[in-house]
Amino acid sequence: MVASLSLFLSACYSKPSLPQNPKNGEEKIDEQGNKWVYNDTGGYWMLYSMMNGALNNSSSYRYYPSSGSWTNNNGVTVNPPQNVSQSFYQKPSIKPNSSGNSAVRSSGKSSSGKVFSGGVRSSRSFGA
Repeated sequence: MVASLSLFLSACYSKPSLPQNPKNGEEKIDEQGNKWVYNDTGGYWMLYSMMNGALNNSSSYRYYPSSGSWTNNNGVTVNPPQNVSQSFYQKPSIKPNSSGNSAVRSSGKSSSGKVFSGGVRSSRSFGA
């Protein structure tokens, strides 16, 4: 009960962020009012910054989620704009476990692709 309640509350209070698998032309607005539009062909989010409450098309950027890099209108690599929250556009990172090794998300599959189960099957049959 407590675990499901905390999961529900974290879902209600989580900050908005860019989707992991966006569709071409998908639009998002961040907490600062900046407009983000996904370009599937280029693999980037086009960011139109808000300045003084209005969209400033001359101050646009491209964010490439696959590399985490940014470019300006001229295609020059730049640092992320200051009016954009990192938590909005960056994927959550996997933190190392206590031994210092990278944590691995378990999929239930071995490296061979076979699925292993911890359950025990009974050889007894029930019914008819």
